[in-house]
Amino acid sequence: MMNRDVAPDDWLERTRSAWNERASSWDRMHREVDATWVADKERMLAALAIRPGERALDAGCGPGQWAVVLAQAGATVTATDLSPEMLKYAARRAAEAGVTLDLREGDVLAQTLALPAGAFDIIHCRCVLQFTHDLVAVLEAFARALAPGGRLLTAVPGALSPIYRDSYRRFLEPQANNRVNPLELERLLEALGWQVRDGWGIYTTAGNGEPNAFTEPDVLRLPKPLQQAAATYWVTLATRS
Repeated sequence: MMNRDVAPDDWLERTRSAWNERASSWDRMHREVDATWVADKERMLAALAIRPGERALDAGCGPGQWAVVLAQAGATVTATDLSPEMLKYAARRAAEAGVTLDLREGDVLAQTLALPAGAFDIIHCRCVLQFTHDLVAVLEAFARALAPGGRLLTAVPGALSPIYRDSYRRFLEPQANNRVNPLELERLLEALGWQVRDGWGIYTTAGNGEPNAFTEPDVLRLPKPLQQAAATYWVTLATRS
């Protein structure tokens, strides 16, 4: 978890600045690798079973690639991000795809708390939770924002993910993110009253260009916690009663 002596505002400002700086390269990278994530997209859409007109929140949308997927599937999408530069790329993607996104700037917790209770049927939050300064508060805000029977689809990197290959020294800095792993996230969700319904691993090359040393066939026979640890990122689907 983040050092408790670090002010959340300082953390948010550093995070905003970092993502503003890399927005262009992040958008370009996702355009290059989107084609390799077809199976993940198909499984996500099957798991969410989106009905036309359902309300979806993409919390931490980045350059908008997943928000566009949700909109193309028939959802009415609100997409939030801390970085205004990321939102510019999300707007461009939406225009290219011919879909409408309600884009809002702000951190995940503040933006979610600002929304009406029960405002969404779906919350999508991929590779974002490890950057939040108060993970429990974010998950509780998600629970408040979901309508009864709503679905949360989130993803975080595995402990051995190539995303983290050059990051471990950074985690010792005073301002460091949570680095929650998939097993920890599942247990936290359950402790907060969520029901974990599904989960799967993605073992593709990470956005930093680092290949995963494991492939899906390598890990399918392993116990689930080891599959989660090896994943570039692990997707979790959860609901609230």
